Amino acid sequence: FAEYLHIIFASPILLLQDALYEILNITDADIITLFKTLALQKIESLKSEAIKYDGDRCMRDPTKLKLKQITFHTLWIVKRPLNNNTAKFVGCDHWALKFEGNDELMTVGFFSYNKQHGIILTKIVPNTPLNRRLFWYYWPRDRENEPEIKVEHFNERWTVLEKIYLREMSCELVGELIEEWLKYDNHAVYELAHNNCQHFARDFVAPLDIKIAKRLSASFDVRVAKSLVPAGILAEGIDAEAKCNNIHARLWPVCERYKKNTERKLKEKENVNDDEELKINLEFCAQVLGINLSSSEDEEES
Repeated sequence: FAEYLHIIFASPILLLQDALYEILNITDADIITLFKTLALQKIESLKSEAIKYDGDRCMRDPTKLKLKQITFHTLWIVKRPLNNNTAKFVGCDHWALKFEGNDELMTVGFFSYNKQHGIILTKIVPNTPLNRRLFWYYWPRDRENEPEIKVEHFNERWTVLEKIYLREMSCELVGELIEEWLKYDNHAVYELAHNNCQHFARDFVAPLDIKIAKRLSASFDVRVAKSLVPAGILAEGIDAEAKCNNIHARLWPVCERYKKNTERKLKEKENVNDDEELKINLEFCAQVLGINLSSSEDEEES
């Protein structure tokens, strides 16, 4: 019950609805006015922050993620209704990956683009209190006919399917996993039934936690459709299990390779630091003894 109330009072659009106070049996006009005033102030703050980054174009080349010096500690696999009204009525959802780091928030999704290939879009914003709230809102507005962000746009939230604590995952590794995924099995081509946003999210998770990946397979829209056909759900379950194992086998080496390269770079950095420390110590000793090291090196060269 407490969690339910927390969700209600965390939603500014709900606080503006008179029906809410009738349901909660709140009749004090001053309290209702106070809550509505606070809700309007919160909405204005959210609108202001949303407009700040709304014009930013999403990153369209996932390989550029490898150049970002960003790390994340949490990954959510999320869903929201599709923009298409027919698909929304049927109950089909768009899935995406949401990452949180100490300084940045990132959303990654796979979309249909043309018959030749799909497109992976990435949005990165600073991790601020307001942006953390906006991070969970989705507004399906028409940018041409309805460019302004309105109150009702803060009433649809992403739903969390799974959550993974990453400890530390770099943006570089995210980029390498996506790049490898796009290279094989024709993954670069968006295919509604066999290679869509839901498959992309499941496949990305497979090398991180294969059990969660298998649970995600059970939530696919295509699996729900096949469950209406006799024996369809069994065949889909066997196929999903095999695909999870194949994806894990393909992408896990990317994680292993990245780990080894990171350890190698750290070792090289430590060696450089040791050499620098030795050089500083020698220079200090030479200074104390009154020895000119540069002169000695010149004599040796001559």
